[in-house]
Amino acid sequence: MIKRLAAALSKFFFCYAISADPGSFCRLIINTKKYSRKKTGTVQRNNEQPVAYHLKPGGHEKTIQLRTFAGDIEMFYEIFLQKVYEHPILKEHEINTIADLGANIGMSSLYFSQLFSTAMIYAVEPDPSNFDILTSNLSEEILQSRLVPVQAAIYSTDGIVNLKQSAKAYNTGIAEEDTGITVRALTFPTFIKEMMITGIDLLKIDIEGGEAYLFNAPEEWLDIVKIIVMECHSPAIRKKSAALLREKGFEILPSIEKAGGAELVWAVRSNND
Repeated sequence: MIKRLAAALSKFFFCYAISADPGSFCRLIINTKKYSRKKTGTVQRNNEQPVAYHLKPGGHEKTIQLRTFAGDIEMFYEIFLQKVYEHPILKEHEINTIADLGANIGMSSLYFSQLFSTAMIYAVEPDPSNFDILTSNLSEEILQSRLVPVQAAIYSTDGIVNLKQSAKAYNTGIAEEDTGITVRALTFPTFIKEMMITGIDLLKIDIEGGEAYLFNAPEEWLDIVKIIVMECHSPAIRKKSAALLREKGFEILPSIEKAGGAELVWAVRSNND
């Protein structure tokens, strides 16, 4: 009971601090409550209209679109309240190029853009509905040529794949069967070539099991990556990817537990200057 009360108060004060006007504060509080009451239900999220909030993440006023029941609010709290992508290693290295695989509606890319104001970010998201909101949320960064949105799925081969959606928008994954939703598939080397990327200082991976395709075999592209933060969606994938990263010269860093957030794998190239 005490923990629940403390969590509720934490969210209340966070909403107050991050809201740029009273209306946005009230909408965020009300819709957070609505989501917490119905988050276990199923929702046709493609028919759900996002709500606009005038917020100030990082002190910079910005209009952010969040769907109430699709999990967007949950993702927003994970990144800006619980700070799941905060890690001491990021303060030890110069970050100029970021690849955000599984960018969802753009919250992680927004967080990184504020943390590293001069970095170039490539935000990769396959889900059409998520991608539309991402381009809206990051329109300022796109216009400033600080961010490149890429609608594609990272896969083991180039081509076209089916996408399987769920009630939670962050759970979209690749499906073997015909789902009626298709998207372009790219191998990571193809993605790097098309974007003309020569080095990646920070690679964030949250692709709903797609990391199994990404780490299907030792790849030369790992040689241009310095820091990786990754959510693994099974113990087997976690074990295999960690072993591969060690083979390729990465050190697996101690896990940092964040309240309400998934345990992420952080890795840094051992010989990184």
